[in-house]
Parts: sequence; C-alpha cells; structure tokens
Amino acid sequence: MPNSTNTVNKKDINSYIPDKFALLCSASFEERSTTIPLSLDKNKILLTKIFKSLKFNNQNATNIITDKLNDGEIIELDLSNPITVANILTNTIKELSSMKDISLLIDITTFTHEVLAMLLKLIHDNKQYFSSIFCLYNGASDYSNSKNIEVSQMWLTKGCRDVRNIVGYPGRLRPAEKTCLVIFTGFELERATRLIELLEPDKIVIGKGTDATDNNHNKAMEYFHNKFDEWKNNYKYSNCTDINFSCKNVDETIKIVTNLIANNPNDNFILVPLNTKLSTIAISIVALSNTRIQICYPIPEMYNTENYSSPGDNITIVDLFRIDIFNK
Repeated sequence: MPNSTNTVNKKDINSYIPDKFALLCSASFEERSTTIPLSLDKNKILLTKIFKSLKFNNQNATNIITDKLNDGEIIELDLSNPITVANILTNTIKELSSMKDISLLIDITTFTHEVLAMLLKLIHDNKQYFSSIFCLYNGASDYSNSKNIEVSQMWLTKGCRDVRNIVGYPGRLRPAEKTCLVIFTGFELERATRLIELLEPDKIVIGKGTDATDNNHNKAMEYFHNKFDEWKNNYKYSNCTDINFSCKNVDETIKIVTNLIANNPNDNFILVPLNTKLSTIAISIVALSNTRIQICYPIPEMYNTENYSSPGDNITIVDLFRIDIFNK
C-alpha cells in the first residue's frame, strides 16, 4: 500500500484534499492552530467543529477561524475531565457518521495528545461511515522561541499534575508479566521522570525522535537526546534501552512500534506519546490493533503559552485509509 503521509506547502493544500468535507479543528493558544483553517478553501467545507479548552483564553484563535470560515460550531472541552471530553467527542463523531459517506478532515495540530488519541479511537470505530479520513498537521518552524534563545533555555511545559490512562486504550495488562514503559520523548524530561516514579515499570524504553518535521529542530533534538542519555546513565534503573522513531513518517513509526511489541510478546506495554502529533497517530493506531496495549499521558502543570511554537510553511497530510492496520 502507498505511503500514507505526504508533506506539501500550505499554499498547495487544497489540491490534496477532497472537494467537500467536514472539518474538525482546535482553537489553541498556539498561533499554529489557525494555519490550516486559514489555508483551506472554505467553499469545500460542509461544516466545521471548532474545539477549544475551557482552561485557556483561546478567543483570538477562535475569532480568526470563525471569521475565515464564516461559520462553525464552537465546542468547549474541560480537559480536566476526560470522561466528559470522551462523551462530547462521541456525540460529535456520531453526528458526522449519520451523514453517511462524508469525507472527514481533522486539523490535529493543536489537539492535546490525549484528545487526539481519543478522537482516533472513535473515528476508527466508525470508519465505515466515512468516504475518506485525512489528518492534517502544521509542523512548527521552532519551539519556545528557540531561534532567539539557547537550546538549554527551551521549555514547552513544566511540572506534571497527573498521569492517567487515555480513555479508549485501557490495555489488558496481565499481572504475572513484566511491564514495559515506552516513552516517545520530545523536549520534556520532567514529565518522563514523573511517569517512571509513579508507574515503576520493570522495563523502560526511551523512544528518541529522528527525522524532524523541520530542520530547525535538529539542534534541539540533539541537545535533548543527550539530556536523556545523561538522565538514563544517572538513573538507577538496570533495564533501560533506546529505540529511534520518526517524528513525521507515520508508516515508519508504526513499523518500529509494531516490531518492538512483536519482539517482546509476553510483556505488558504502556505507551506514552510526548513527541509530535504525527507520531501520536502511529502510537494510537498500533494500540487500536492490540487490546493489550495501554496508552497513558502525563498532564502538564503549566504550558509555555507565550512562546510554545511558531507555525511553519508546510502541512503534512495523513490518509488514514492508506494505513493497513487502521483498516483492520
């Protein structure tokens, strides 16, 4: 099957998407949340669902999106209550699936990893009702204003308020088997440390992102890879290994995660997505194909709302129906 993932300049995006579709997007404190809605031909959009967090003042992004698209239902999410969020997402997908054979476009750029994973689970369960399903992602040109500060001063989040299983991915963990915690790291060492302290796994696998969505990230990736190496060497944990995964190639990351699990068939696996939303797609889809896999997520105490990221010029398109295990 052809590769599911394609990256194009934002000015060309309308040549790669269906003629008519329903749009799901997220209005965020990140400027990136407006990039894809502003790039789309509004005449192609049948309806729009705009999700926003109750926690943050996202009114500016919401106004920009609604002004461009002329219309759109605004749906508020209380991210501190995942069951309520899951119910809202369920009702949304139920409404869209009742339209029969509609194309679905999801701007995944600024959904949280937790919400994105829940959304993918619901879409997978109802995939037969959609004629096509595309996820769109605007990669950042830089994070934490990294062009103007030292990499060592970069931060995206601080603290870890909670660690919880993502609704829809509980896993069927077997008490007699060893638990392997796989952390797909980004730029956030603090949350990874908190995860290990709380879960106390038998094994740890540190997933190191490669193949960055923008070459501007290479220096930061190298710095944080070294930080994780230092952390791992100093951490009093005897069974800790590394794997490399792609930050932007969904198909490649699916293969890597699938092989890791196949090579350790008796382990209980807990997967933790802390990298790009594209790698989160891969992690979620692998977990959907194996009910023994659990996905959990560490909830940050604080976000760098002033300088989280800057939008890039490219948009990555993921055609979910081109992913074999998504269709099973």
